[in-house]
Amino acid sequence: MLINTPRYGGGGIYNQWMCSSSDHATFKQVLVHEFGHSYAGLADEYNYGDNHVEWYPSDTEPWEPNITTLKDFDRKWKSLIKPGTPVPTPPTIADYNTARRQMTTAQLNEKTQRVGVFEGAGYMARGAYRPAELCRMNVNEVDDFCPVCTRAIIDITDFYTGTVK
Repeated sequence: MLINTPRYGGGGIYNQWMCSSSDHATFKQVLVHEFGHSYAGLADEYNYGDNHVEWYPSDTEPWEPNITTLKDFDRKWKSLIKPGTPVPTPPTIADYNTARRQMTTAQLNEKTQRVGVFEGAGYMARGAYRPAELCRMNVNEVDDFCPVCTRAIIDITDFYTGTVK
């Protein structure tokens, strides 16, 4: 659903609907992000920093394929992590807003392809983890989904098209 407004925003509910404002400068980026929610059940990978929210209990593994509480991480993206990668994985970007000003889009896009277990996801600053420093489910300034989100999109497409192996 496209909403004729210049206000920033959108939303997506898995397997139901998605919406996006049509006249904002980031319309295309928001549309793709909301597609991730509605089509593949992807969670938001950003967090609210010091405004910590207990959205995901630590004793339960989230159902969304792209975030974890490490409760049952073996069934998530553990197989995509290179041997020797620490869990949790320390970020290479200390402050995203500074990095966004200092890095090119290509450099930011490179950060979408390094798979790890980065703390801060699902609105939570602590206790929930995302698979890449940057991903389309985290920031608008990158072009790509991380490998974990890409795999989830491929998996649901295979399911819907009957090509599941």
